[in-house]
Order: sequence, then C-alpha cells, then structure tokens
Amino acid sequence: MWRAARSLVRASQALWRPLIESQTYVTLAKGNRRCTPAFTKHHGAVSVSTKSKTDSIKAVSSDDTFLTVIWKSGDDDSRFPFIYLRDNCQCTECFHQDSLMRVVEIASAGIPTDIVPFAVEVESDSVKLTWPCGHISVFNSHWFYDHKPGEESENQFQIPVAHTWTAAEFPTQNVFQLDGMLNDHAVQYQILESFYKHGVVLVKGCGAESLPIEVHKNLGIIQDTAYGPRWLVKPVARPNNLAYSSNEFHLHTDLPYLRHTPHALILHCFRQAPTGGHTFLVDGFAVAAAMKADRPDLYEMMKTVPISFEQRGYDEGGDCHYHYQHAQPMLTMGKSGELEKVAFGVHTRGSLSTVDPDRTRQVYDALKYWVLLCKNKKFRYELLLEEGDMLIANNFRIAHGRGAVNDTRKEGRCLQGCYYNVDDMHSRMRYLHYKLKNSA
Repeated sequence: MWRAARSLVRASQALWRPLIESQTYVTLAKGNRRCTPAFTKHHGAVSVSTKSKTDSIKAVSSDDTFLTVIWKSGDDDSRFPFIYLRDNCQCTECFHQDSLMRVVEIASAGIPTDIVPFAVEVESDSVKLTWPCGHISVFNSHWFYDHKPGEESENQFQIPVAHTWTAAEFPTQNVFQLDGMLNDHAVQYQILESFYKHGVVLVKGCGAESLPIEVHKNLGIIQDTAYGPRWLVKPVARPNNLAYSSNEFHLHTDLPYLRHTPHALILHCFRQAPTGGHTFLVDGFAVAAAMKADRPDLYEMMKTVPISFEQRGYDEGGDCHYHYQHAQPMLTMGKSGELEKVAFGVHTRGSLSTVDPDRTRQVYDALKYWVLLCKNKKFRYELLLEEGDMLIANNFRIAHGRGAVNDTRKEGRCLQGCYYNVDDMHSRMRYLHYKLKNSA
C-alpha cells in the first residue's frame, strides 16, 4: 500500500505545481523545491514567545528524504528526516495527551522508513504534512527548534557545567533557607543548579528533627540502602561503619562499593558536639585537575585501573547481613571525555587484588598522591555544621570527612543522613526547568 501510494505521489506531481505559486504547498519532487510561508493580513505578524529561545521559519525545502527548515535568524538550516517526523507526530492519534506517551509504533502500523509526505503546507509559523494514507501531522517552529536531529537545543534541559574550587574559592554563596526550598520553584531550581555547578549546597533553618519525606521530594527522591532510607550519624557501642564512631573519619565518597552509587549525600545536623566534629570537604574534580597537570601518568592510572571497594556488616538491628563489592576506576569519564565521577575511600577500599602485580606499586603511588592532595589545605575546606543546617553534597564529586568527636553527653552530636539518586535529581531539575520556562 505504502509503495503504491509513493508511486502515486511521484506520478501526481504535475497536478500539484499550480499550488506552488500560491506558496501554500510544497511538492516533493526529486531535488529541492522551496516555499516561503504565506503570511496574510489575517495571520498578522508572527508572535515569537519570549519564554524560551526560538526562531521563526523563513522557508522550507524538501527532497525524497528530508524536510529542511530555513530559519529567519540565519542559523544553520535544520534537516528533519521524514520518518523522524512521522514517528514524532504530536496528534491525539499518535501521542496520548494525558500520559504524553507515544501510541503508534511504526513497525506495527506498517509505516515504511522511506516514507514521503503527499504534500507539505507552510502557514504562518507551522508546517503541516499530509502523508500518503491521509494522516496529517502539524509541527510549529518551537517544536522544530527544540528537536533538531543530532543537536542539543538551547531550550532543552542540560546539566550545568561544573565549576571547580579550592578551599580559598569555596562557594560560600550557596546558602539557602528551608522556606524557599519548600515553597519556591525558582529557589528549588537554584539549589539544584548550585549543586551541579559547585557540588555543595547548605540549607539553613531545617530544625533539629526529621523533615517530612515530602520536603526532600522538592529536590529528589530518597534512595534506600542497607542503612535504611534515613539514618542517624552518631557514636554507637558497636559501629558497623566508622561514621558511627567518635574517631576521625578520613575523606571519602560514600558507597563506592555499589554499582548504582547515590548521587547526593544529605546530612541534616540535629546536634553538634561541644568540641570537634568539624566537616571537611574537597572538590574531587579540582584535585583531579591538579593531578592531571602535575602527574599525568598517575592521573591516567586513576582513569584506567579498576579498584575494588568493599563493605561487610549488618544493619543497626542486626538482621540485615550484607557483603557489597564493586570494582571501578577512581575516576570515571563521560561520553565526551570529561570527568564524570570520583570514587574513593580508605575505609572501603579493598585489598587491590584486582590490580595486576606489575602495576601494583604504580597504583599505590597514585593512591598516595591523591590522598596527599586531598589533605592539602589548598583543597580541603573545613566547616562546622550548626543545628538546623542541612548539607547537600554531590557524591560523584565531593569528598567529605569528619574530625574526631569529643562529646560525652548522653544526647550528643547527631546528624541525620540520606541519599538521592541521579535519575530523580535530573528528573526534578528537568521538570523545574520547563515549568519555570513556560511560566516566564
């Protein structure tokens, strides 16, 4: 059927040519035919939304495979394969309007991948495609601009670029109040934006008791672990983790022994110790950059050699025995070669049995150099959390530690911790991005 319809399209091109002169339709003969949108008094001027960056359609051209949009601004032309447009038809038959999910599946619907529309109508700032079966798809300039194949639109959600810092450059401006986190979408977005830019945020005024779960949903969804959804960081008689002792706790990232490491660490201070208990923070991305500049050989080792991380124990009730183990390089790179994740910790590092014996010494050299950089005052920032403070740290980037705690009170130093995972944080920021854009 589709093949026959396509032949009919080509055979009927002569009948369509009078329509070209009206600048209302484009026929799809081989080669390019261009049609300028037909603006009339009835249509008036084209209104371009100020809610997001966009462009207006100057003209379109076509061949047997692509619809090409020519932009008024002079930006590079954008090519849209016809099968791509048919698959992304936004009509109620093709997309469920409540769930915003695709309904039509091209294989089941018998839609050929070399489909060509019967006609293209350009009117005002929209393009209407009539397919051989009679189905109609309409796309406006906003949709075209936001969905250029092979490109990331400026209107689409993108994670902010990381800004590295040393101790002298610590982002002290990233302080917010709980009220804004509760009630203001713009503040929620700013918190997440600061989290991705600098890796650390402080929310004040959170009180000395657990916040409702719904409060956390303004930024992410709590990720459950063997320690529970939320857990208390305080000295206990038989700690199943060094965090629950009074000892100094070396710089580390949390849970590197999990394949799906939590993205954000949240520490809510209920009570602080009279002396000691300072929090240490280090930007792992800044340390990695310094290591790359000074010792590129060790930096390369950190990128390529998997290190085994391990955790064994039980939960506070003693009824959840676990033995986690996962090997990964301490530095994980993204698709474009950028540093994406740092994972390390003296207390969770395994025996290095995963390392080739011929490389063992070099790996220890790299580990030693890394730890010395992290402990250097140039990179290590120290702060004392106050009652009601909630620290939010990027666990893919920020190493944290704690000074020894000197507190003999019955109800001594106590922090409550929890985690968010990466997908939920991305989801929340993406939601806020579009909500704020559309309400501007």
